[in-house]
Amino acid sequence: MLDWLIIGGGIHGNHMANVLVQEAGVDHDQIRIVDPFERPLHRWRQNTANCGMQYLRSPSVHNLDIPILSLYQFSKTWKGEADPLFIPKYYRPALSLFNDHCDHVIRTNRLDTIRITGRATSITPEQDHLMVATTAGDLVSRHVLLCLGNSDQPCWPSWATNLFDATSMVHHVFDPHFDRTVLADVGHTMVVGGGITAVQLALTLSRDLSGRVTLCSRHPLRPHDLDFDPCWVGPKCLDGFNRTPYSQRREMIRQARHRGSVPREIRAQLNTEVAKGRLHFIQARIAKSWMHDGSIVLTGRDKTLTCDQLVLATGFEESRPGGDLVDGLVRDHGLPTAACGYPVLEHKILWGSNIFVTGPLAELGLGPCARNIIGARRAGKELLAYLGTTQTE
Repeated sequence: MLDWLIIGGGIHGNHMANVLVQEAGVDHDQIRIVDPFERPLHRWRQNTANCGMQYLRSPSVHNLDIPILSLYQFSKTWKGEADPLFIPKYYRPALSLFNDHCDHVIRTNRLDTIRITGRATSITPEQDHLMVATTAGDLVSRHVLLCLGNSDQPCWPSWATNLFDATSMVHHVFDPHFDRTVLADVGHTMVVGGGITAVQLALTLSRDLSGRVTLCSRHPLRPHDLDFDPCWVGPKCLDGFNRTPYSQRREMIRQARHRGSVPREIRAQLNTEVAKGRLHFIQARIAKSWMHDGSIVLTGRDKTLTCDQLVLATGFEESRPGGDLVDGLVRDHGLPTAACGYPVLEHKILWGSNIFVTGPLAELGLGPCARNIIGARRAGKELLAYLGTTQTE
């Protein structure tokens, strides 16, 4: 029997494994990470590469390791080529530096030796343990930690669903089969979206493709350096959140997160490229779409747009992640949820008997930061507090 089984091998899963091994003293033979992919952080690497990210939005102190200055210390001997290594505000690291640091943390702490390649399909709570069925075989563990993101839930606008079957020239940047490097170099490529992913993607395609590239957003670009106000990682905002009934927390999170926003320096890059004529920007709220003579036609209230290739950068669905695995816990074992479908938690990240959650599933316990890297770090601290261990920075 395992002591801990972590489901999900992304940033959250690996950070929590690191916390359990390094801080809680869990032996390597008592912990496993179940993940569908051969390599750790597969979807993180795929999504950040596909949108053309060069620097993280998060500061360097938000990293995979335990000490907050680990990434900074690692950068002093790093042999990579990013210049500069960090950018303002908040000392944000180059993606290549961040990824190499993640590899270093995983390798140094032997987190790559505790991986099982497979997908969890069901969890059955027993008296003093949990039975977990996976595509790699059944597992038994005293504790299960769900580190599941929304990466399997790209948001397809209702107006775009009919195009999916009508043409091969419509893509979603977060589709698991999307690969930016093999996009067709056609006459006119349009990116739809108004957040950081859409702007980064449009900037990258304007450099990679010889044809016209247009970014279409339904709203003016909203400048915000971070996804949320930093007060949401401390008592200034969280004290009120913790006193708020679960029925009202979803709306607080929705208002606090700057969805569809971009850091100021990325907006400045866009404005520069638009001024040079290398990239085009249009504001339009698309309502319908269809194919006509091989072209994609998009219409809104007062605009009709055409393009040869469409790439959606419209984020992820807001519905609860985890699919059938989490649905089964709610349906068959009565784990509590709020009206929005997300877990009602007993102790910040504890959901039922010995089942813990991080990421989006922990939002109603941790607040607006739960999805981010800092959310993984906060979940680690909450887990140690629950286990009676003090985490040191």
